Amino acid sequence: MNSFKRSVVSLLCLAVTGTALFAQGNIKVGMVEVHPYIDFKVVSDDNIYLDKNNEEDAVITNISPGIGLMFPIQKHKFALNYRADIQNYSVAASTNDAKMHSVDGLIDLKFPSGIVFKVKDAFKKTVDPATSELVARAERQQNNLDVEAGYMSTAGKFSAVLTYSQETHKYDEAAYKPGLNRTVDVPGINLYYNLSPKTSLLLGYDMGIINYEYDSNKNDSKYQSAVLGAKGQIAPKTVGIVKVGMQMRKYDDLKDSVTNEEEDFNEMIASLGAKTTFTSMTNLEISVSRAPVESIYAPNVYNISTVAGLKLNQKVGDKLSLSLDGSTTISDYPEASTVVSTGASKKRQDTINSVGLNASYPLQDWVTLNAGYTMKVRSSNFSDFDYTDNLISGGLRLIF
Repeated sequence: MNSFKRSVVSLLCLAVTGTALFAQGNIKVGMVEVHPYIDFKVVSDDNIYLDKNNEEDAVITNISPGIGLMFPIQKHKFALNYRADIQNYSVAASTNDAKMHSVDGLIDLKFPSGIVFKVKDAFKKTVDPATSELVARAERQQNNLDVEAGYMSTAGKFSAVLTYSQETHKYDEAAYKPGLNRTVDVPGINLYYNLSPKTSLLLGYDMGIINYEYDSNKNDSKYQSAVLGAKGQIAPKTVGIVKVGMQMRKYDDLKDSVTNEEEDFNEMIASLGAKTTFTSMTNLEISVSRAPVESIYAPNVYNISTVAGLKLNQKVGDKLSLSLDGSTTISDYPEASTVVSTGASKKRQDTINSVGLNASYPLQDWVTLNAGYTMKVRSSNFSDFDYTDNLISGGLRLIF
């Protein structure tokens, strides 16, 4: 019996025999709701390095304890969550094993007058690649802060919300620091016009400031984005938000290598996030986005990332839940670069296609079995970046 089968059998034994050890409880400390849990997962990965020339398979065991704290007061909400992810690899454990941590907090205030105030902060210490451009795992810290303050009308036609976000990336390895350590600050404003109680038109504007930590990196830039869209019930049985607009960016010190003029660009941006509920048993989630993404693939300083995803969720009977999902990510690089193997010069384009099937089944209120399969394929006109990766997983979640 290989290590993947042994691990799955161990998880099943824990799920079947654990009823005498665990029981889901509604834990409260005063008015604070406490929700501890632990996830166990075993993954068989046939290409852990995402390298077509060095396909290495491994069994990865994941143990992920976590705890959530919630403190609701009338319409207000306070929350704090912590999660650890402990990964153990069957191959090259000394370099592949990892311990990751994430913490997020939420303050969500809603007053009868319509005044709203929300602060959300999410920190993670991880080894996952920051973007689809990268495949190597590297230790890094990422923090995302989001603030909203404004007036949301329940009876009138107009609402307005001021926004501010800050995204910080810090890499531990010296090779990554100059190119990737950065802070992105984005103040903005969203204006809403209520067409109906369930649907609003929106006009959004924000201004981004991207600062790289190292002076040797000349990719500091400023941008302005303006979008139009709709929020709420955007179609029959469909709720979500859709936005379309433009982003105009200027670089502080970067100049074109041919014209010696300051680098800048104007690009269309768009996003869609929607959920269509066909029945109480079936729903479909749709996501689409188009936006510039920071790049370290010289001579490019960004690429245009277009992402489209679908996820079909289906309940079968009272307990079994199935989901089928697929996505496509296309990364277009505006500047030509040289193909090492042929010496030809052309603009790089990557396409990542992913498809997955997942199932979950609660054995008890406090224990749920999970299984899944995911295939990811990257195809590039620079064939050195191609890879195929297949993952089979099985696991369970215990809620105390």
